[in-house]
Amino acid sequence: MLGRSVLKFFSFVLFFSILLSFQSKAQFTLRINMKEAKDSIVHFRSCIFDDKNYIPKDTLKLKKNSFYFNNKKSIFGGIYYLNFPKTKQKIYVALSDKDTLRLQIAGSDYLKTTHSTDPTNELFLEYQRLEKSFSIIDSLYDVEIKRGRKFSHANKAAFFREKTESLVAFRKQALKKIKGSDPLYLYFMTLNRLDESVPNRKNYKGRMELLQQTAWNDNQLFFSPLYKSLLQEYINYFPLEGDSIYVGVKNVLKSIDCKSKAYPFVVDHFGKLLQNRNISNNVDSYMSFVKNYIQKDVCKVLSETTKKTYLKDVENLSKLKMDQPIIDMKLLDTAKVVVSVLDFAKNYDYTVLAFYDPDCDHCQKELPLMDSTLKVLELRHKLKIGRYYIKNTTFASKARWREFISEYKLTSNAAHVTLPSEGNLQSIFDAFSNPMFHLINRKGELKAKNISEISIRKFFNLPQNNF
Repeated sequence: MLGRSVLKFFSFVLFFSILLSFQSKAQFTLRINMKEAKDSIVHFRSCIFDDKNYIPKDTLKLKKNSFYFNNKKSIFGGIYYLNFPKTKQKIYVALSDKDTLRLQIAGSDYLKTTHSTDPTNELFLEYQRLEKSFSIIDSLYDVEIKRGRKFSHANKAAFFREKTESLVAFRKQALKKIKGSDPLYLYFMTLNRLDESVPNRKNYKGRMELLQQTAWNDNQLFFSPLYKSLLQEYINYFPLEGDSIYVGVKNVLKSIDCKSKAYPFVVDHFGKLLQNRNISNNVDSYMSFVKNYIQKDVCKVLSETTKKTYLKDVENLSKLKMDQPIIDMKLLDTAKVVVSVLDFAKNYDYTVLAFYDPDCDHCQKELPLMDSTLKVLELRHKLKIGRYYIKNTTFASKARWREFISEYKLTSNAAHVTLPSEGNLQSIFDAFSNPMFHLINRKGELKAKNISEISIRKFFNLPQNNF
């Protein structure tokens, strides 16, 4: 067992080498000298965590003695980080082929005390400390979000103005000292471009500039924390409508080379994006996306497992035909009385089918929100809207089921039924995740599928749906 004095001044030297296997073999070495370490392990990670893209995921044990580590996987230059799981701290570094990077860390606040012999990474550490000094602004923003405050893109930019201006000024000065080929140069340049961008759906010029000026095919950008942010920033320039979002998706994918490491990642990212229920009329756009980019898979980069998952999803969605009567579900309610969904729907102008699990966190948030939204719509449009709540799990007990209904007061124009474990209703209604909402009219005809409280408001506000 180590003595206290040894533990207090615990130090290690970590040698980390990775052989690169591209046109010529290259290597980078990372050496860390650390005193008074509270962590016994450190994770060396890239900023996108994905086996398909050959990204190293290494857990390194911090020992008193030095050791040599060989990683057989290839890496690209980019922004990587050291994650210290016990103290929950991160230190980011910029690494390229053949780099030798030495870090010295002391004390409990690793970022505060870390220094590098590499001038570029010393600048990066200084930048991270500046960024951390504005953490109070991040905390205040989180508080406002939890209180329910809504921020437009312009309002959010104004809220963070002091932080943004300080960081932009630092990056502009730093760029004068960094080589153009260094991953940190691209990282800082792209951050400045992101901070200058304030999405506006009428700002077509800004949207085009962001698309054209972004180095979508640069692997150094892909292996940085910014790639997802850039995708989202560009999509934010489009209205939250399926057709519009799909235009943005196609524009980005046209800009990315099939051979780029980013391509399969972006396809999967946009596939999940178009499944978002907050996007109005997302189903048709999602199905077109799957047909054109996954089923055809012109680039031949997607795994068979990924394809099968998306194609099965589209198959299930196709079973629900718009403006056609749905299959009549005859399910047992809490009193074991059979309730026909089509008979129930005859009592209302519209009925929402809500599949849920009482123990699902999203359900506990979204079902009460949907119910309150429906009450507003009923008053505004002078409608009666039914709620056909379907417990979509066999694990929740009857007592838990009743408790959920009572806790969230889901009793207005409501029927509460349970989906049996046998049968194919879950498949027919594409209810493999919770919550899931569909909308039918008095005749039982499907009017909207895979909706949210946002998209149902848009549905009732459309001119053709005025009542």
